[in-house]
Amino acid sequence: MALEALRVGTLRPRVMRRAGRPLRQRRRGPRLSLGALGALGALGALVGCVDVRAYEGSWAGTVIEDPAVRVGFEAETRVDELALADVTLRSLAATLTTSDGRFAQTALQPVTRGDADALASLTFDGDPLRSYLLWAPMWAPMWAPATGDTGSATALVILSLFDNDRVELRVFDRDALFGVFPLRRKSR
Repeated sequence: MALEALRVGTLRPRVMRRAGRPLRQRRRGPRLSLGALGALGALGALVGCVDVRAYEGSWAGTVIEDPAVRVGFEAETRVDELALADVTLRSLAATLTTSDGRFAQTALQPVTRGDADALASLTFDGDPLRSYLLWAPMWAPMWAPATGDTGSATALVILSLFDNDRVELRVFDRDALFGVFPLRRKSR
């Protein structure tokens, strides 16, 4: 009879009642007070906070030479200076200067609404703390192909901050330009 009731779904667990009200069932497992929960929440907030202002300053480095991740940059191309200021989790002010003349104290502009998109949480090897999407105007005569192009173009830059005081810069423009620059803080 009980097995038949289980099959058709009619058997329900008995609820003991006291004076018309169900008895409270005893909780199993550890109990936490509200104070303990508050302390855990505060600890989680401290651990989850990242102070990216420490990345303000000047950074430099050379492009990775591997041809799989270097197109349009000579092997000896350097970021002479990436100057970072006003760094927050949502934005930063940056200027870029490279040894090939493509960028000469170029102000990097944020991709509009890029920080609100999932793209802002891009991750790479090493798990960056934060990545920023930026536009970088390039001066064409320094690198224009033999077509006589003397205009200007804009590259997309992904700037990533890592927790070991390291910055990585990725610069690309369609299939004609791609470079990864691991950067270290310049000595003052």
